[in-house]
Amino acid sequence: MNVLVIGSGGREHALAWKISQSQEVAEIYVAPGNGAEGFQNAKIDVSDHSQVKDFCLENWIDLVVVGPEAPLAKGLVDDLLADGLVVFGPGQKCAQLESSKLFAKRFMQKWGIPTAEWRWLTWGGIMSRGLVPTVAELSLLLEQWGGSCVVKADGLAGGKGVIVCEGSKELLLALQSLMRDFPEATRDIIIEQKLEGPELSYIVIADGESYVPLPPSRDYKRQKTGDQGPNTGGMGAFTPVPISDVLRENIEESIIQPALHGISLDMQESYCGFLYAGLMLTEDGPKVLEFNVRGGDPETEALMVAVEDDLAPIIDDAASGRLHTHYYSTLTLQTSPTCCVVIADELYPKARHSTRGIYGIRTADTLEGVKVFHCGTKNFEGEILTAGGRLLAVTAKGDTAEEARAKAYEAVGRIEVEHAQHRTDIGQ
Repeated sequence: MNVLVIGSGGREHALAWKISQSQEVAEIYVAPGNGAEGFQNAKIDVSDHSQVKDFCLENWIDLVVVGPEAPLAKGLVDDLLADGLVVFGPGQKCAQLESSKLFAKRFMQKWGIPTAEWRWLTWGGIMSRGLVPTVAELSLLLEQWGGSCVVKADGLAGGKGVIVCEGSKELLLALQSLMRDFPEATRDIIIEQKLEGPELSYIVIADGESYVPLPPSRDYKRQKTGDQGPNTGGMGAFTPVPISDVLRENIEESIIQPALHGISLDMQESYCGFLYAGLMLTEDGPKVLEFNVRGGDPETEALMVAVEDDLAPIIDDAASGRLHTHYYSTLTLQTSPTCCVVIADELYPKARHSTRGIYGIRTADTLEGVKVFHCGTKNFEGEILTAGGRLLAVTAKGDTAEEARAKAYEAVGRIEVEHAQHRTDIGQ
């Protein structure tokens, strides 16, 4: 089987690394890829769907795995399926679950999926269920919600379109900041009640009729140690998060299954790909913070190291609509405790320094149980250089969560790059 992975980040490196370990895989390509070694980077423009199709036909690609959200939102999967290719990833209509927060909120409301109370802010005012209150009612909303809220850009913002606000002053500043930084994503804005409790990432591999749950994970969105600083695309993750069988059943019965069922009825197509439910475990039960239509980043890096099973045939079966014909509904994946620490440019998430060298990656990779995934890197004449905000996802597994965390931070200590940052509390 020849495989093409679409994307250039740590998630895509992790997917390519995991898939390449399968005895069923002959050749694996990554488009456009990054500085990671061991794969063939396909020098094509993934926004040009005809280029992707031509590459697949010329290289006898049997399976395309789409990593990031942007190509999914732009309909890459639909175009490739129309040409008879086998693709792991949802179509454009399904991708609206992530590409539009407003769409997702309305979808959850329709299908009774638990989520935070919310309001829709558009250029015409604040709207909810057909009502059009005035902007002056923001203060009243905050009072009803205990003084706190979360502001979210409706469209894609690279994981940076969410701001937690305390009080009306922070709320107004957040609105101004989002509209300034993400003008295309903020024609509509969601304001929702701030939920309290631990977060959980619950990700499944789905073919529309059946699904395989990956182990529960948790990511760290805030920039700095102690959950300080602005939201980022993710500064680290660990898996598994211990949850009870009762909670797992609750998540699947109240969130995952209604979502897949609702998609099939509303959109008249099966959902194929990763379905990611970002949850808050509140006193009233799990509630959805957001749906993503791809693997989380950096959760995917942690999960690909943690899962010991061969995922390539499972992904291929999902892409071919065959999960429900096998035993996967009762499959329990074998996993090890895993911790992932992201090394990022010190200016991330706002900006980044000029290009510079990264040293010690191979030394870190030689540590037992450690795998360093490239996020924002490039290879120039054999030297690994910085090429993004998040640079590396240093991932390690161990017999215990504490051992995995210690190995990950030992590996971080082997890597040298100027003007970089990382959190010191991942996995605590």
